[in-house]
Amino acid sequence: MKLTRRHIVDASCGMAISAAVNRLAYPQSREPRLPDAASLQAGDFLWPKKPGEFIPYRFDSTTQGVDADRDEWLEEKQEFIGRARASGDPEQAAAAARIDKLSYNDFRSFYLRNQDPDAITPHSLGGVVSVGHVAIVQVARDGSPGVIEALWKRGVVQSTYAAWVAGRPGQIVWQGRLKGIAAGDGAKIASEAKRWLGKPYDFWNFDLNNTSGFYCSKLIWHSVMEALHVPVDGDPNPKRALWLSPKQELYSSKIERLVDPGYYASE
Repeated sequence: MKLTRRHIVDASCGMAISAAVNRLAYPQSREPRLPDAASLQAGDFLWPKKPGEFIPYRFDSTTQGVDADRDEWLEEKQEFIGRARASGDPEQAAAAARIDKLSYNDFRSFYLRNQDPDAITPHSLGGVVSVGHVAIVQVARDGSPGVIEALWKRGVVQSTYAAWVAGRPGQIVWQGRLKGIAAGDGAKIASEAKRWLGKPYDFWNFDLNNTSGFYCSKLIWHSVMEALHVPVDGDPNPKRALWLSPKQELYSSKIERLVDPGYYASE
């Protein structure tokens, strides 16, 4: 079809309207791109990402492109299904049946965007904020902040906040805190997380009470639940059908977002 001036004008108007709608739905934030170290308290949570870049499902695989990410996830999916079906455990068999129906795109929509795979339409993703990682703040005796997180290949590790930020150039970070938290309760969350330093990374374990391995958002849920008996996502049942997503925790009604970079953080 030959493009006319009218077609070009109509397309431009459509894109302008779409951008305007996105700005209204996801207004630009005046928040800083990174939390000030002085504002961090033990037990706070941090959600990092680099705006506009592809997010691997394993957050620290920052050089991994979409094709490698998809192939790796599909390979792990088949390995999990094989293990689960061979285990003879009815819960594992049920999990295998659920995962078998999940496509890579369904998984990304669920885990990174906290969207119901059955409710997604092809044009529903514009302006939707995606996040792929979450970490817990700890505070040393000298008052300096640090970070505890579950990372692929490394397991549950800790670092200083300065080193954590330096390792994420160009990224923006949300900062959140459990609502109604009492003095000293945040330190209990951080202490619980610290108990699991050295535990391996395990992305395919859907029992949030199983401490044989952790993925990032599982570490947050388990640490808060064990320390304060509060389910950070509002659901006290540790047996989950699928993963607990970092974005689900970010926008939980139990979390106060202290630094919220806003719309420009979307993919």
